[in-house]
Amino acid sequence: MVWKRFPFLPHHDMTPDSRVKVAVALDPPEEGWPSMDLVGHQLRAELTQNDPHRSRFDICWIEPHLKRWISCPFGADSRLGRAAWRADRLWGRHWQAVRLARRILKREAAAGRPLEVLHVADHTYAQVALAADPDMAVVCHLHDLNAFQPLLDPQRDPRPFWYRALVRRIVKGLRRAERVVCISGATRRQAIETGLVSADRLVVAHLGPKPSVVAEPKPALLERVRRDLGMERGGPWLLHVGSNVPRKRLDLVLESLAAARREWPEARLIKVGDRLTPAQMERAGRLGVADAVIQTGALSEERLSAVYRLADLTLLPSDAEGFGLPIVEALAAGCAVVASDLEAIREVGGDQVLRVPPGDADAWRVWTCRALRDERSGNPALGTQREQLRAARRAWAARFGWDQHVAAVTRAWLEALEAARRRSRRR
Repeated sequence: MVWKRFPFLPHHDMTPDSRVKVAVALDPPEEGWPSMDLVGHQLRAELTQNDPHRSRFDICWIEPHLKRWISCPFGADSRLGRAAWRADRLWGRHWQAVRLARRILKREAAAGRPLEVLHVADHTYAQVALAADPDMAVVCHLHDLNAFQPLLDPQRDPRPFWYRALVRRIVKGLRRAERVVCISGATRRQAIETGLVSADRLVVAHLGPKPSVVAEPKPALLERVRRDLGMERGGPWLLHVGSNVPRKRLDLVLESLAAARREWPEARLIKVGDRLTPAQMERAGRLGVADAVIQTGALSEERLSAVYRLADLTLLPSDAEGFGLPIVEALAAGCAVVASDLEAIREVGGDQVLRVPPGDADAWRVWTCRALRDERSGNPALGTQREQLRAARRAWAARFGWDQHVAAVTRAWLEALEAARRRSRRR
């Protein structure tokens, strides 16, 4: 894996020299992490289009791209190819990314544009902060603590010594930051309790739904999506949006689908995002629901907005979440949600989400069917109540917005810069 030369040249919003000069290191799109990409995209949209931000900051965007080196000769879907790709990613993250950032920072300084703040938009790239000069302020996003589990809970996530050494390097970069932006209060509390970062450096900035998800899709698009997914008949329709990693507990999604099909034989699951792994597909086959799973892969924001509105119920049975973005997006579309009873889910979903004990398969089967009965009932009184509930969900989701998130991030930049200046004066 290498980092292409020319795409890494920084792009500037041309602003006067008196403005704070900030470098924002984005995630490589090849990582395939929609939530991380969304943060970078919304940061860029707000900071380049919002006049108050443009008048205060001169932004240098560091935009990496990954290329397969070790994994190039192998098929991407083969076992050997996946292992080689993981090696490529580790090399890119821990060596090439840091070297690239250091080169850009030096280049900007040599050109008479010394950067004052380095912001890393993804905590798994926090080691990039090690490229910053001692006098430079650093800010880093912290989405969750999953990457640090080999150190925080080695019994549950055992890893070889070399992998733990790489995680320690990420922690070192994270602790280099004067401010760490947590995407939820739950993530902040966990960072404090585990001793990952000191409390005085942590700030909270909630994520928000994509603007296109909040906007009502055109009727023609709704009909096209309904036709493309075969939603004109049958149902009810369950929805899961996200990756297929173990902590997402797709086994519980499949168990819930199987329970729903015993009551509604034409029930279906729409799986948006990562496709099911071979092991997950095998489980779906054993449950007799393999032909009831519609896998869409990644969707455009407009089509995702339509799917949220066409689905009867969104499921999020994760064992751990830093925020739970699909919850806010589903609520913004008025869709009912059943999710694990986690601290972050309680914070983000409030009373608008039906919460189920994490990992309890029996409870998931029961409550999924109960929620579907409420959504599919033909009782006119319940129909009126459903419309009121949809309105309440949209109102709740409206409290989360990217303007608020970016305002908190820019405050963190200024606080970090002041802290860095105080540190320099003490030397």
